[in-house]
Amino acid sequence: MEANPVNLETKSKGMQCMLWTRPRSVMRIAVLCIFFGAGLLGGATWFDTPVVSRSAPGKEILTVDDKWLNFGVVWEQKDYVVTLPLKNLSDGPLEVRAVISCGCGAFDPQQLTMAPGATERVRVSLDLTRPDPEIDSGLPRDFATLVTFALDEKSPVSFNLRGEVLPHPLSIQPRSVEFGEPLIKDSPWPSRSVRVTSAHPIRSLQAVCDKRIADVRVHRPIPGDYSWEVVVSPSPELPPGPLELRVALDAVFDVPELAGVPPATLDVKGVVETDVYANPRSLHFGLVGVGEVVSEVLSLGSRHDPFEVLGMEPSGGSELSVTPAGELAGGGVSYLVSRRVDEAGLQRGHVRFDVGQGRRRYEVVVPVSWVGKED
Repeated sequence: MEANPVNLETKSKGMQCMLWTRPRSVMRIAVLCIFFGAGLLGGATWFDTPVVSRSAPGKEILTVDDKWLNFGVVWEQKDYVVTLPLKNLSDGPLEVRAVISCGCGAFDPQQLTMAPGATERVRVSLDLTRPDPEIDSGLPRDFATLVTFALDEKSPVSFNLRGEVLPHPLSIQPRSVEFGEPLIKDSPWPSRSVRVTSAHPIRSLQAVCDKRIADVRVHRPIPGDYSWEVVVSPSPELPPGPLELRVALDAVFDVPELAGVPPATLDVKGVVETDVYANPRSLHFGLVGVGEVVSEVLSLGSRHDPFEVLGMEPSGGSELSVTPAGELAGGGVSYLVSRRVDEAGLQRGHVRFDVGQGRRRYEVVVPVSWVGKED
């Protein structure tokens, strides 16, 4: 979401990769000692004066006004959007590709072509949540990261994007929901819950998410308490594959100063599988010479009920073949998957099995890949 900065003044320290710090000189000195003692781990650098841009000596060809590079004081959130107006100062077109020094951001657009003298706007979406939730002083933290724009046949240009982040008044424990064991189709699925607390009175708490993926319910275990419970129950209609859901927890506080706080986020992850499974789940033949034939054994098994293979279809060229290799103990079956490599480079395919299990019908898809090399 694109939020307005909190109307407070702040000073920030720039650095070459993202780093959270507490606004205390002792802590900053300690972090400096750690970084220099570790040989400037990750290329991190402190600056007494924020670095606005960095490029090779010579005429400046790409610029952003410094007022857009300091987003001020904002609340902690997953998707804070900063819009940067880039101006092409050169007398020719520029092919621009955006890169961020931390793993905390995304660009829209990632690549663009700029006409001479043109100004184009690039949206930078930043994850401003704490990288380590165990380290939390409840104090504002400085944020800084280098946004680099690679230019074809020219030196890249970097800008120091910075600001100060106020800790979110909601605390979520655990910070995310992980369904560690696979969720098996047509079997009972567990629910997971998290506890939401705050140092401030919460009048109401609402969970907003894609209801096609999960049912998320919110209730207060103890009336009058500051804590709430959020229960996540995946939808039984989910197809096999990854389960990924982001839940927005929107709180209304009894404190007027917290009226503009954005929702906190809860990430839910897991995987949905059928009772019949492939072992391994994917095949990678590795590096294979062009003209060679490579083979791997693939087996199908069941966690609970007997099954039968009604059909199979390899995809990845006529050179990919699947032949039965025998039955396994416990009702499983094995197959020999073979491929004659006919060209260099990374190639992909898959094998799809149509499986019957009583009245149920499944598709079990196994990705197959290989890399061909010339002699």
